[in-house]
Amino acid sequence: MTKVLKNDSTRLAEVSYFEPLAIHAREKPYISNVPFVETDGPWNNLNQVKYEAPITDIRGHENEFSLAKNGFEYIQRKFTDPPVGHVDSLDHPYVLEMERFLKQQYGASMVLVYDALVRKVGVDGFFQQADAAHIDHTPENCRWRLQVALDKRGLTGIKPRRIQLITAWKPLTNCVTQWPITVCDTSTVSREDCYPVDTVFPHYASELYHVGYNKAHKWFYLSNQTNEEVLIMQIYDSDTPDLAGCPHMALDVGRDEIHKGRRDSTEVRAILVYM
Repeated sequence: MTKVLKNDSTRLAEVSYFEPLAIHAREKPYISNVPFVETDGPWNNLNQVKYEAPITDIRGHENEFSLAKNGFEYIQRKFTDPPVGHVDSLDHPYVLEMERFLKQQYGASMVLVYDALVRKVGVDGFFQQADAAHIDHTPENCRWRLQVALDKRGLTGIKPRRIQLITAWKPLTNCVTQWPITVCDTSTVSREDCYPVDTVFPHYASELYHVGYNKAHKWFYLSNQTNEEVLIMQIYDSDTPDLAGCPHMALDVGRDEIHKGRRDSTEVRAILVYM
């Protein structure tokens, strides 16, 4: 829930942070997506604690933030064929258009999309909002993602001079007022704030970061984000390997804003390769 501060574009909001438990000294934090025979079996061993933190609306100041300086940026772009339902193939027209856009925007030699999905909050069968502070991958997982993407395309032997992993998020609905994405300035994040967590699937395990509380963190969001405003978040850059990626989560605005329907959104995860 959020509370707007007087005469300011900043609000106090609850950020869900990771806090270690004693069990994590002997058992790595995990989230399991493997179906259980026992329906009451544990599916994670995480401990999330909500802290109140100031979150600033950057509407009107979007151009003051950049991927290189802050780990995120908003770009005006109208896409011609956004998905309506599930993205069943990386050959979807929207995914291919996003590939072309990212290659042109950042001057990459090639763009390797490895994941694309649609979220529909409150709709069964779709991914829901991610309401805990996290970074999509650890550096080790980024390098694994690169290798898998290259192998699938028969490009195993190439040696990029630089790679970036980014997530491109945009609304599918006209205007997001429910569960907007809030992002943390990467310059305020320490690697010590980041805790590796395994996400376990039936055929592989992926490693991401959940983020612990640090009062130095600076959080931002874009109010009333439209479907022509794309949020680009940097997850990893091999040119700055010691820097953390961009923590982000869905922000619970509660009842203090008018909800104009549910939040439908799409995100594309891609590797930008520079030769």
